[in-house]
Amino acid sequence: MSSHALAIGLSAFAYSAARKYARDPRFAFGTWKIEILAGYTGAVPLVRIAALMAFSSLERLLAPQTIHFQDAIVT
Repeated sequence: MSSHALAIGLSAFAYSAARKYARDPRFAFGTWKIEILAGYTGAVPLVRIAALMAFSSLERLLAPQTIHFQDAIVT
């Protein structure tokens, strides 16, 4: 959840920065690049975490482990 919150926060920051610098002449082609960079930067950690989860799932399918129900109930 923290990675999603980070990605959403980054997108919100990029949106506010794009609006702030919308009339700035230094951005000859507009500020859309800020939003695209923020989207890419937010997606990279999410893809890494998804790949880690998929790898962990496959690992558990190939080598199943017993479930400790008493510990799971506490969680």
